[in-house]
Amino acid sequence: MSASLIQRCQHKLNYAFNQLQAPVSFQEIEALADQIVQITSRPSRHFHDTEHLLEVADTDDAIEILAALFHDLIYVQVDSGIALNQTFYIAPFIEELNGQQIIIRNKLPEDRAYELVAALFDMHPGQVLSPLQGENEFLSALFTAKVLQTWLPLKALAQVIVCIEATIPFRSVAAEGMTPMIALQQRLERANQRFALGFSAQDIHASIKRAVRLGNRDIKNFSDPNPVAFLDNTWHILPELNQDLNKGDVYTVRQYRRTLQKMSGFLNSLSAERVIGRFADEPSESGYQDLVERIAYNLEVARAYLGMKLVAITVLEALALRLHSDTPVSLMTGGLPSVEDNVGLHLENYLPPLEQIYWPGNSVEEQVLQLLEQGRSLDSHYDTKHSPLSAFMLKSIGFTEMQRLQKRAWQMFAEEISGEEFLKHCPDVLVEATVSASVHLFEARIQVLRGTEAQH
Repeated sequence: MSASLIQRCQHKLNYAFNQLQAPVSFQEIEALADQIVQITSRPSRHFHDTEHLLEVADTDDAIEILAALFHDLIYVQVDSGIALNQTFYIAPFIEELNGQQIIIRNKLPEDRAYELVAALFDMHPGQVLSPLQGENEFLSALFTAKVLQTWLPLKALAQVIVCIEATIPFRSVAAEGMTPMIALQQRLERANQRFALGFSAQDIHASIKRAVRLGNRDIKNFSDPNPVAFLDNTWHILPELNQDLNKGDVYTVRQYRRTLQKMSGFLNSLSAERVIGRFADEPSESGYQDLVERIAYNLEVARAYLGMKLVAITVLEALALRLHSDTPVSLMTGGLPSVEDNVGLHLENYLPPLEQIYWPGNSVEEQVLQLLEQGRSLDSHYDTKHSPLSAFMLKSIGFTEMQRLQKRAWQMFAEEISGEEFLKHCPDVLVEATVSASVHLFEARIQVLRGTEAQH
């Protein structure tokens, strides 16, 4: 664990508890900081790590700081379960269903902290938790409440829990026009009466606005002015969606394609309005519209970028199926470059020069081509920053034709057409160039095995 991260967490916790006049000893703060960093420094954490918590905690508001440092501490899918030191606090309230799902127990102990969390999240006995409907946020809030109840009164706990609830992402407005934040306001009003929290109407209003600020900081990367930075963060999330990518570059072509497919499908279903939260004048009308526009542009770039990469990986997958359904990406592409790699056995080195280059028709196409050719700005442990095969294909046939192939690719994913049928829909120039480059790559490997120098 990084001593610097622990010290930064200690500083944040110390400041927040002092502001709230909570009777927490320095040793207890040390233990909390150590636990936070330990949980969020696991190898499975690539985006939702300690650095992310500290970025969300970049504020002077004590309630927001505590909510930020605790809001991602339970992430069942990423961590492949719940840590033992976490289950100690929450096991009385949850149980496994068929070894796969987590449900709220039907018989619950009397516990004010749990009841408060359940009321603010609108959770009920016997309810099956879903990662798409706040499972991880609910469990993190429950863990938070049980840990912090030693030092904080129920009123302060409610404020922290409200902030964590607001980090449930990508929710739609209900059919009757009820926004997630108005629904949260109503639940806080009911909890205020039930638990005698002592909030005024103004306090409740301020608590929801605070929660919106925190929730929007949690997804701040979506509105980054630089689409490249947004995609960098997206590429850090991908290994959290598919743990196979944590194996370096020994994952299969199909595993990589399915990860891109999952992210592409998600982004294509997402509207900018579902990303950003709003309540009353938080954020302001002009600020809200600016954020929506930036998010919409980033989503447009990301969708197009993923679409181009999906076409390229689908061509590779269709060819790889001629060898085996579990063909590794590294076999088809040459693997990730390394410092020790002086041979240059990479597919991109054997792609032919282009006779005709398609030029982008608008700013989105220009941004996408630049990303494919020059690469994202940050390295990832499982993928190259640039996408030479995707760039080659895009420059060969253009966006319109690549988008047509995307539709065929999705038919292949749905098993409506086979890999060979997909290849028949592809322009000959793409298939022939990819096959030729692959053959040259295999031949170069043979030369290396025989002890002769690979020829490009």
